[in-house]
Amino acid sequence: MNIYLDSDGLQDICKSILTEPETLLIRNDIMDNLILQCILNHANSHYGEEKAFISSNSKDFGTTEVRESLDNTGIRYFTMAQHFLDWFNYRSST
Repeated sequence: MNIYLDSDGLQDICKSILTEPETLLIRNDIMDNLILQCILNHANSHYGEEKAFISSNSKDFGTTEVRESLDNTGIRYFTMAQHFLDWFNYRSST
């Protein structure tokens, strides 16, 4: 499934960077924050579906704030592809 960046999301991120940088979940990486916002927006529009996100960048995506945001939108976060595959295979076999 593709996740798209819309102009509203981009404008929101730009506004936050310029006026309220302390509100960004990932403060030191604009691109990762943009990626996160796109993922969260997409997840919110697909409520009730199973969702997973894999990234070894636990420095940015593994913080408590980011993980809580992912959890709140129903996204399971994995830092390793093998952990995702273990979860995927287990849920597929039950």
